[in-house]
Amino acid sequence: MTIAPLSILLVDDDPTEATAIREMLGRMSMPIELVEVSSLEEASEHLCHDRCPNSARCLGNRFDIVLLDLHLPNGVGLSCVSALRELCRGTSIVVLTKHTDMEIPSYFAAGADDFLEMGASQRQLEAVIYRSGRSAVLKRDKKKKWGTISKKLSVLERITDTLVEQRHKSAVNS
Repeated sequence: MTIAPLSILLVDDDPTEATAIREMLGRMSMPIELVEVSSLEEASEHLCHDRCPNSARCLGNRFDIVLLDLHLPNGVGLSCVSALRELCRGTSIVVLTKHTDMEIPSYFAAGADDFLEMGASQRQLEAVIYRSGRSAVLKRDKKKKWGTISKKLSVLERITDTLVEQRHKSAVNS
């Protein structure tokens, strides 16, 4: 069985930090598709397909995880989390932060699913990616199953409508 790659959007304007994360992700044993952007605006362009799938502006990428630095040129702090949560409700958002302790509850309140301290070890990054990725894959699978069930119900409704219509015509013709 082939494992679908985990799709990750890295939002970080610091090239050194982005390189360190990219390299650690590259050492993971699971397949990963990584897209890197350096601003909240670029991240929004990649995520906006959930709201406007037919827009020429939208790139149509779907991500399992967003790794989000809280200090971006066009957005600072928890407002970044809230803004991206609006665009990607089903995607796991992992906050990349230099500060923890007292701020952790506010990350979750703003819509983050997890957090990772900058300078984290390979093992810490992998734990967060596996945890967040598993959550994202479960959400994606659940959505697919509901989509399949919905399609089957639609077919059953059309068949039922056709049968009712045929019985009605038979009753009228008799």
